[in-house]
Amino acid sequence: MALERAGKSRTDNIEHSGGPDSMTQQLRFEISSGRAAADVPIVIRLAGAKPMEPVTIHADLEDYFGVPWVSHATFTADESGRVDLEQDAPLTGSYPGVDSMGLFWSMTARDPTPVVTRSRDSLHVKLTAETNDTIPASATVQRLVVPDGVTVRDVRQQGLVGTFFQPLGPGPHPAVITLSGSSGGLYEPPAALLAGHGLARLALAYFGFEDLPGELVSIPLEYFETALGWLQCQASVSRDAIAVVGSSRGGELALLLGATFPPDSRAGRRCTESRVACRDRNRIGGISACVELQRRCTAIRARPTAARVD
Repeated sequence: MALERAGKSRTDNIEHSGGPDSMTQQLRFEISSGRAAADVPIVIRLAGAKPMEPVTIHADLEDYFGVPWVSHATFTADESGRVDLEQDAPLTGSYPGVDSMGLFWSMTARDPTPVVTRSRDSLHVKLTAETNDTIPASATVQRLVVPDGVTVRDVRQQGLVGTFFQPLGPGPHPAVITLSGSSGGLYEPPAALLAGHGLARLALAYFGFEDLPGELVSIPLEYFETALGWLQCQASVSRDAIAVVGSSRGGELALLLGATFPPDSRAGRRCTESRVACRDRNRIGGISACVELQRRCTAIRARPTAARVD
């Protein structure tokens, strides 16, 4: 997804505060996109300040649990009264150096023990700018967990519990199974975001969710073999480009799956929806184990000494 650069009149989906005043200057935001996926950078600029005037920008959001998150940065406007976060470093604030997304990643929660969200709902970040002598400005930026164009489908078939995120377009797309760590449950945000980059993603729960085992004890690998076969039977998935990624204990499981189901193994004998044999789709091709949430995956071919995750 290409980043649109902000021009002097570019203000997509932006809310502004303050009204016209012939005696007082008014700040205004110029933002490249007011609605974008959470992993897509945006360009933030500010105009309307007095030359060389200090300008403070605040970012605020309330997460899904009602916990406030905040950040701030103070800049010096240039000779034309502008601030460009892509070029200007803050004098003080919650992040150092030049960083167009610094206000976002440097946000901290006022609750000392925030909970990581697993929701697929979007977040709204409110930006406000103020100086001593100008009318403040405000803008709201929507950060999407599920990018526009991604199709979401709940999977409750063949004993599987998960969510399938299909990228825009018919495919076939490379596919990745996303596994949570020792906290269990269904962790959807990473899968949803990467689907916006052309990767079909199956966020798969394997314990601590719905009717699955409550604890991470004696989880059968046949469950994941079924998930691999299910993915191969999706018309939008490239059956020879399937990977597994996990965080924490899920990363260990990803390595185990890569070793247990190498490219020459066979799995997934049945299609989920039609419940008929997969025929030529029953070969697991290119199963890889990923140790980070990126497209780069390392094939694991050594066989494990165990066949379960305890």
